Amino acid sequence: MGAIDLLDGFYIEIDPLNYTLKQRYSGSTREGGERAGTRIHGYFPKLESALKRFCELERLEEIKGRRISLYEYAEAIVKADKKVMDFLAGLNLKGEIGDD
Repeated sequence: MGAIDLLDGFYIEIDPLNYTLKQRYSGSTREGGERAGTRIHGYFPKLESALKRFCELERLEEIKGRRISLYEYAEAIVKADKKVMDFLAGLNLKGEIGDD
């Protein structure tokens, strides 16, 4: 089993049967102590499907807890997509795949 790290605590765990989109998070217990956990956001048959869901969740994170106009929603989507694209563009894949 392996894993691919993404942004904001998200990662994709890979096993022979599927790709599992997960997210690490931290919070507090009822007693006020620190607590770390993992959320499972879905099981996917293809890597592309897991990445698509990751992008959707990043978009939702941009508007979390806010009531906004359609224009602001469009701006939030552009901002979230830029964040993901900047992350992907920052990966140095040259020479990694198919470069013999």
